Amino acid sequence: MRIVLAALSFALSFAVAPGGEALGQATSAVPPASDSIKLLKMPMVFYVARGEPDICGPGCNEWIAAEGEFDAGAVARFRAFLVKTRAAKLPIYIHSSGGLTERASDIGRFIRHRGMTVGVSKTVPEECKVLDEKSCNALKRSGKTLIAELSPLGACASACVYVLAAGKIRQVPPGARVGVHLSQTVRLHADGRITVAPKASQVKIGANDARQRKYLSEMGVDSRLMDIASKIPHESVYFLSRDEIANLRIDAREFQETGWIVMPSKPISVRKFFVEAKGPERKEFRLGVVGLSCSIAGHTQLIYLRGLASNEGGRAQAVGLVVDGKEIPLAGVLSATTLNSLDAGVSFDRWGTLYAEEFLKQVAKAENFAIAVGAVGRPLQTGGATQLSTAGLSRAVATMREKCGEAAVYSGAAAPKP
Repeated sequence: MRIVLAALSFALSFAVAPGGEALGQATSAVPPASDSIKLLKMPMVFYVARGEPDICGPGCNEWIAAEGEFDAGAVARFRAFLVKTRAAKLPIYIHSSGGLTERASDIGRFIRHRGMTVGVSKTVPEECKVLDEKSCNALKRSGKTLIAELSPLGACASACVYVLAAGKIRQVPPGARVGVHLSQTVRLHADGRITVAPKASQVKIGANDARQRKYLSEMGVDSRLMDIASKIPHESVYFLSRDEIANLRIDAREFQETGWIVMPSKPISVRKFFVEAKGPERKEFRLGVVGLSCSIAGHTQLIYLRGLASNEGGRAQAVGLVVDGKEIPLAGVLSATTLNSLDAGVSFDRWGTLYAEEFLKQVAKAENFAIAVGAVGRPLQTGGATQLSTAGLSRAVATMREKCGEAAVYSGAAAPKP
């Protein structure tokens, strides 16, 4: 099937069915069955990456990167990769738009047998930052361990979801997307061509649905995921909300936060994403984003996007940051908007300041800060405040300001090494 990635790129994903046919999905007009479809342009590649201490969790600085589409040879390459690298004890982080579902399920069963951790994140090798796409892809297939960053802004869609489901521990960090949609039948040919197959019978469709539900249940993921996917035309993709990711038992952690990420936006910005359980019974999982960007006259702008729980928003309140007991108020408006690009069906409100210098000055000396709320005209309520880490913030802001053309770096920040 064709899947929309977070970066608005597309790919096709399929599930191999008995008799050499495959179930997949496509987002464009379906060509005649006799026409070959150009699919799987980026066959799955596996490589070992290494980053800064704790980049992939406490005590973890190495991981397996899995990128591309689950093609017919992906299972054999994965097994050979693990034998050659002896990396079976490392976590695997995937960034994929899909592929052949049966191949993905085969890899998933192998992963579950090994008890591996699976997460959704994008690996960014340092050397690839100065290489073209062809050279970067060749580097990833070189067998070398690559120095890299691990960005949570990855996507796992269609067939990829079956690999994610197989993780003994599953990680979908804030900012990562998980996408599903309805399958379409295609035919795999011995010469490597893939063509649209005749419409599958209801018996075959039902058998495939039962097989996929059984697989998900075995992996500990709620098979209601299939109910969601079945309602999404194969021309489209639906990205699960954070509530669905938690309620379907894909990743139900009550609090998660990313590091500070330098975003390739214009103007350039720095962001931290976090997810927390909120609401009256703390069963509503909401995404929050704190961002810093270059503003007017050399100032730094701060924006806080708050995913609203059922007991938030719509009333006058104060929102601010608290650093070592010092309150830094934020300005906001009562109106809220739905931002499906961040979290499906969730309303967000917006707070911030055009002059974040006081905040930057304070956090340069602190290990964390809090986002707190309160009644207008009264002190913020720090008891239930959201605590966020400042680790990596100084370096990220220094990089941002360098790219913004500023020479100065806020107090306490170390300039990045060239």
